[in-house]
Amino acid sequence: MLGRRRLRMRYQTGSTGQISTRELDPYRVWYRSGGLYVVGLDHKSGEIRTFAVDRIRRLEPTARRFTVPASFDFDAYIGASFGVIAEPAVQVRIRFDRRWATYVSEHTWHASQQLEPGPEGGVELAMQVGGTAELRAWILSFGAGAEVLEPESLRSEVVHELKGAAARYRGSS
Repeated sequence: MLGRRRLRMRYQTGSTGQISTRELDPYRVWYRSGGLYVVGLDHKSGEIRTFAVDRIRRLEPTARRFTVPASFDFDAYIGASFGVIAEPAVQVRIRFDRRWATYVSEHTWHASQQLEPGPEGGVELAMQVGGTAELRAWILSFGAGAEVLEPESLRSEVVHELKGAAARYRGSS
């Protein structure tokens, strides 16, 4: 990265486990959520992407050099992310019940967050974030103590996951 040389890598995706060969102009290395990530221009997709370093299976520098475009703003790139996945931000509202209200209120989950008292001692969290897969997993960690109010698409994803979990537990008794 420091030498501004394009890299050829064998990369295993987290979602499918498939391994592909890609060329990457690494713009920045980033530590977040207990992992190391590299952000740069992925020549396979033609887009700026984020890759988990621990999923890189092989890495070799090429002879090709690159320059980071002056238009690339790392802070803007990750600004809307809830975690490490950079996606366009959407308005999200989540209601937490009383048992989670203090915990949720004590933390800064995202720079855009706004908290309001909710019914029966709970709290509502609103924020503009991208990375709904990471957000969905975080919401599910609160079990029945969290309810997605918006967007409807995220609410549906959480409902689908909870129904699947309930079915699994019903089948294991």
